[in-house]
Amino acid sequence: MEFIEKFKIDTLKPADYNPRKINEGAFEKLQESIKRFGIIKPVIINGEKNILTAGHQRTKAMKAVGLEYTPAIKLPRVSIKDEIRFNLFHNSIETNKTRVRIKDNIKDGYSFIEHERIQYQRNENPSVVKEICKLITKYGEWGSVVSDENGNIILNSDYAVACKLLRKNVLVYKMKNELTREMLEYMNVDYGEYNYDALGVKAYNQHNCQMNRLRGGAKENYSSLYENYVLKEINKQHRIIDFGAGQCDYYNKLSEKDYKIWAYEPHYKLQ
Repeated sequence: MEFIEKFKIDTLKPADYNPRKINEGAFEKLQESIKRFGIIKPVIINGEKNILTAGHQRTKAMKAVGLEYTPAIKLPRVSIKDEIRFNLFHNSIETNKTRVRIKDNIKDGYSFIEHERIQYQRNENPSVVKEICKLITKYGEWGSVVSDENGNIILNSDYAVACKLLRKNVLVYKMKNELTREMLEYMNVDYGEYNYDALGVKAYNQHNCQMNRLRGGAKENYSSLYENYVLKEINKQHRIIDFGAGQCDYYNKLSEKDYKIWAYEPHYKLQ
């Protein structure tokens, strides 16, 4: 891989498909985020022709606010199958379950740190870390993390765990403490849904089902899967088991309304 801190935006070429649809309100919010925090996560580029693998909407937003350069990670010859994986991992803060800290001081802005400085007690998301490891092994250090001034990784901590396991250096963006909570609120905005119709890949409900995570700073407890599909088909007399309920935020909301739902998540106990 090659990290380029100032890559000319005009030379980027969108993929033939655009994996994410975004509405006007969310696009304006994305522009606000860029103006407020800058580019805290590099776009990913596939090959020497500078084809975007991850970061299509952010690239449009950067152009809209007048930026000429973006941080970028260039990878060699990414397959279409892996492009989808990069998109899902790159844009999801769900890869942030393990609490990770960086030992010693970190430089402001972007810098690489040695894997020995990554500290954590337990890998809380082994299945995701395993998939991240596969992509690192195949393409090199394709991702990055965001930390606060105290060395706490607040975005993509599971990527750091994968790098630690593989003894790879980690690209870190250091953010001021007073900005972290506001940044996480912006990250929890619904910036659109994934759509791979142009590749002949069906978009399953799982692409859109995750609720806004209250722990990530979201102001609303919402699940598009439940509210668009499930609640239309059930009533309070039905008995339901929810496999893969995360940390049960939305489950608890429904339980308070007397729905008979049993929630199960492999990383947590059966409730």
